[in-house]
Amino acid sequence: MSASIREATGTPSAAAIFNGDGKADILWQNADGQAAVWLMNGTSLIAGANVGVNPGLSWHALNTGDFNGDGKADIVWQNTDGTPAVWLMNGTSVVSGANIGVNPGADWHVIPQHQICSDSVRSTLPHCAQSRSAIQSPVRCEPKPRRSF
Repeated sequence: MSASIREATGTPSAAAIFNGDGKADILWQNADGQAAVWLMNGTSLIAGANVGVNPGLSWHALNTGDFNGDGKADIVWQNTDGTPAVWLMNGTSVVSGANIGVNPGADWHVIPQHQICSDSVRSTLPHCAQSRSAIQSPVRCEPKPRRSF
């Protein structure tokens, strides 16, 4: 187990409940594409493991949600070409995974949970838009435009 935990050195993608215990867990994605989950009890690490096969650099873990209604978080992925996919999870184990819907193209992006804006933070995030997503009802944040030099 400790080897798997040490391998999870990327940036945390989302906090969600992967083992159904009601306590937030952490989804990581390493720079090489490998996903890992840390099962947490408050600030204590209970267990951690790499999850699934490394999808590679073109896939990004962007969101979590309970897609099969089992009370455990599942992982939403998006390829750089726009293709969305979901891994149905049971703790740190992938139960199944599949591309979902149709590929909307590379110009469309899944909105990560951490970019969903609430009214309480709107005044501190000038880039939050008032537009609504076709899929999600909360107001979403648009990333600040990147400047090219």
